[in-house]
Amino acid sequence: MNGDLNTKPLQGELWRKFMGRAQNCSPDLPPDAIHTIPACPPPSPGSLQECVGDTAMKKVSWADVVAGKRADSRNGLGSSSTGEPPTRSQQSVSSVMVSRRRDAEGRALVSSSSSRLISRQGHGPGAVGTCTGAERKHDAHGRGKRGRGEDEGCRRTAIAVSEETHRSVVKGTSEMSLEYAGKRQRVDGDGFAGAVDPAKTSATSSADLESMMKQALGRIDSLERRHEEMKTSMGRENRALREGICRLTEDNKASQASMERQIEDLRDDIETLKSKNKALKWSLERLASKVQEDWEYPVAIQPDEYWQNKGYEDEAIEYLKEGFFEELKEAVSQLEHGVCEIVTVCFVHHDEDLMPHWNVLFRSFEHINPYGEGVALYLRSIELNEEMMRQICNHIRYRNISRVEFRDNAFANMRDAISELGKSLKSRKLKSLEWLQNRIESTEDMNLFTRVLTHSNAVDKLTFTSNGNGNAQALLAGVDFSRYKVLNLFGNDLRTNGQTDISDLIAINSPLEELDLYYNRL
Repeated sequence: MNGDLNTKPLQGELWRKFMGRAQNCSPDLPPDAIHTIPACPPPSPGSLQECVGDTAMKKVSWADVVAGKRADSRNGLGSSSTGEPPTRSQQSVSSVMVSRRRDAEGRALVSSSSSRLISRQGHGPGAVGTCTGAERKHDAHGRGKRGRGEDEGCRRTAIAVSEETHRSVVKGTSEMSLEYAGKRQRVDGDGFAGAVDPAKTSATSSADLESMMKQALGRIDSLERRHEEMKTSMGRENRALREGICRLTEDNKASQASMERQIEDLRDDIETLKSKNKALKWSLERLASKVQEDWEYPVAIQPDEYWQNKGYEDEAIEYLKEGFFEELKEAVSQLEHGVCEIVTVCFVHHDEDLMPHWNVLFRSFEHINPYGEGVALYLRSIELNEEMMRQICNHIRYRNISRVEFRDNAFANMRDAISELGKSLKSRKLKSLEWLQNRIESTEDMNLFTRVLTHSNAVDKLTFTSNGNGNAQALLAGVDFSRYKVLNLFGNDLRTNGQTDISDLIAINSPLEELDLYYNRL
């Protein structure tokens, strides 16, 4: 090497830590001898692990090692430039660098690398010699230069560390490394470090593992027993449920068969009752006809000349005879004999001479059968004053009259007639109201008609036709038709006017069976 033999402070954090630890390990070694080494290569990372321990090695990177090697090459601190093999005084100490790190999942990963510590040793206990060659010299930049002859002299005389001192340093360092490793193992617990007592640690680990395995097996056995118990219990419950379902199915089949038999029996009974009813009805009609042969109408019917003298025309007299007297006579006879179903009175004007005939009809209403479907009363083309309307509506209210029709009538007072009609609508027997061609002219009368319909108790069939005078729209807005089965609103000049009365009526009326809106302006 060129230049004088001179000492140079070694660079880097790694080397300073190593030197400090070496000083602590061997107090007999002079500090100058440790911190100043003539032309000798620095120790490798492996030798640093031997003295400093695992903690120091954690701070060493491969970049530092490579940089150190490159610096050694530049400074001539590598192998001898003469190419001679290392002498016996160069003691080789192998060490293993063990480092720890954790991967992304937290598992400890261990890596190791081998290195060699090259130390130059002299002879003699504790001898520390100095170089006898040319002194180490520094240039302007502080870098030492050596001559070619200095390398040989340096190998013979520079820093001779006795074998005994070296052994004590290595021994102390090894003991400290083991002690530190044991402490770190106790602190870290799960980290990888040198075991103080491998046999004891292995035995303890085996015992712990065996205990954990026994606990796990016991837990598994317990869970398996519980699982088997649950399976057994569920199996019993499933069997019980299946048996219950089978019993219920059989009971259901038996009940269904029994109900079918009962339904068939009821059908047979109904047919039998219908047949008996027809037979009884025929018998009653025959008996009534026999009785009626001797029955006489209680009021005398005046001849045609009487009505002609009163100013009746022949056509009016003919309507009076056929539409009033004949119908009235038949209705009274049937009512008194209890076989009447329909009472029809038509084609008659108000006349005081006809009041006896009306009174006979009203008295015969007392014979209406209170049971059964009731009687239908048709009043067509009749002129009715307040008294006649009051008596008719009174009988409708208190007799078994289920259907009433007012068609093309002339009321002396429309408002009073509607009021009396409202009283009759309180009957629980009345189911159907037909108001045809009885024009309600005023809005007040139409509002009154709407109110009386609203207070009806049992009517579910309404026929309100040809009564429009532009005010029949009030029915759609003012009457609750939600329970009606039949609605016939034919010819009332109804309009929608952008409203939803009719659609709402249909939407809220689930019982509705028939709706007639023909001949309106919809």
